[in-house]
Amino acid sequence: MAQWDTIKRDGVVTCEEFMDYYKDVSASVDRDDEFELIIRNAWHIAGGEGWCENTSIPRHLEIGPDGKQRVVMAQGSENFSYDQGLSQNWGGEV
Repeated sequence: MAQWDTIKRDGVVTCEEFMDYYKDVSASVDRDDEFELIIRNAWHIAGGEGWCENTSIPRHLEIGPDGKQRVVMAQGSENFSYDQGLSQNWGGEV
């Protein structure tokens, strides 16, 4: 938490502190789509296209009645929300 709680060291990470941290991280990443992948995987955010599609959300192989196979996200992952219980889990508000 110390890496984010930088402006006013009070044990609460503000949105400004959080954004400042990721501005610094993004400066060290050459490509926008690579930065997108880093953020999606770090925070388990579904989405992205091609090689920058999130890979950190659990997936499983699903085989349909016709025998066709597809890889799908674990049920519930697509609805994951960091907003739920934010103040209890993160010590802050959105």
